[in-house]
Amino acid sequence: MAPVIVVEFYGIARLRSGVASLRVTAETVRQALDAVQRLCPGLGCLLGEDGRIHSAYLISVNGRHFTAELSRSLESGDHLVILGADAGG
Repeated sequence: MAPVIVVEFYGIARLRSGVASLRVTAETVRQALDAVQRLCPGLGCLLGEDGRIHSAYLISVNGRHFTAELSRSLESGDHLVILGADAGG
């Protein structure tokens, strides 16, 4: 069975998704993003035309580091954080 991942949204990603978070089953970052795009049509642009994470978004795994590696493995309970690349403080 595929791991259950919590996906959290911040900034423009939260506005476009319409939710603060959701749970998806996914073994990789790519599978998680594909599930998010199916569940949140407003985020259909997470992946660019080149198949990579769109430059407007940053993806963090468990809040420890950012990743652009779509094949990165995920484990049950992992948190995938999606935020706009222009987010600031």
